[in-house]
Amino acid sequence: MFLEEVAGATRELVDAGLLSKRYYEEMGANADRLQVEAIFRSIRRTINNVSPSFVVSFCRHEDGSEQFQHGLLSQWRGYAGRGGFAFEFDEEGLDALLKAEVERFFFGPGATRDVLYNNFEQIFHREDYEGLAKAIVGQIFLDPKVTPVVGLTKRKKIAEIAGEKNVDQAIAKYVSVAPFLKHYGFHEEREYRIAISCLPKHRIPAGAKKPAKPIEFRTRGDLILPYVRLFGEPGAKLPIKGVIVGPHPHQTLQGDAIERLLQETDCGAYIRLSGIPFRG
Repeated sequence: MFLEEVAGATRELVDAGLLSKRYYEEMGANADRLQVEAIFRSIRRTINNVSPSFVVSFCRHEDGSEQFQHGLLSQWRGYAGRGGFAFEFDEEGLDALLKAEVERFFFGPGATRDVLYNNFEQIFHREDYEGLAKAIVGQIFLDPKVTPVVGLTKRKKIAEIAGEKNVDQAIAKYVSVAPFLKHYGFHEEREYRIAISCLPKHRIPAGAKKPAKPIEFRTRGDLILPYVRLFGEPGAKLPIKGVIVGPHPHQTLQGDAIERLLQETDCGAYIRLSGIPFRG
C-alpha cells in the first residue's frame, strides 16, 4: 500500500517538475522502496521524540497446560541462562496498579491486549492508513527546509498530490496497533502486552494537573536504554500469585531460597519446580 502510494506521488512530483528524474534514473526499481523506508524511519523518529512507547510483555497460557505448569523451554533458554524464575501475576491486580499509574501521571495513548501473530486485519485496518504515505510526502515538499522557495501554483499542486489525510490521527492509530503485531515464529509465547506512551516533561500541556512519568535510563552492553518504572510507587505491591523455578543444576536449592524470600516479603505466592530438565 505505502509503496504504491509513494510511487504514484513521486511520479506526479516528477511530472510537475518538483522532483528531479535523476534520483530515480540512478536508483531504478529500489527508489520507491528506499523512500518508503525513509518514511517509516521518520515516523519512528517522530514517535520517539514526541511520545515514546514502552512495552511490558507477559506470556499467557491456559491454567493446567504443560506451558503453564513448566514454562517454555525457549523462554528459559532465551532469558534465564543457567537458571531463572517465572512469575505468575494476577491480571486484575495488574490492571488495578496500571489504573493507579494512569491516575497519577500524565501518559499518552496506551493499550493492553494479546499480541497477534496472524490475522493482523483484526486490528490493522488498511483504510486507516490509506493516503498516509502521500500526505507525508506532501508535508516533506511543503517544508521550507526542503524546498525553500515554492510558488503558490506549485504549493497547490503539492497539496493536490498529498491529499487531505490527517497524518496525526493516522500515526496515533499506528502507535496503538504496532506493539501488538508480531511475527508468527514467536506464536508459542502467547504474549500479552501493556503498551503505554510517555510524554517528556517539556511536552506536557500547560495547565496539566498530572506530572510526566519520569523516563529513566540504564545500560545494557554498549547501549543506553530508556525505560519507565511501573508499579514502583510507595505502598504498591506486585500481585504475584506464583513462582516457577526454572531448569537449574541445583533447582531444589533455588526453590528453597525463593521460598524463604517470599516468606520474608509476606507475598503468599505458591512455588513449583519446572519439570523441564536443565540438560536434555
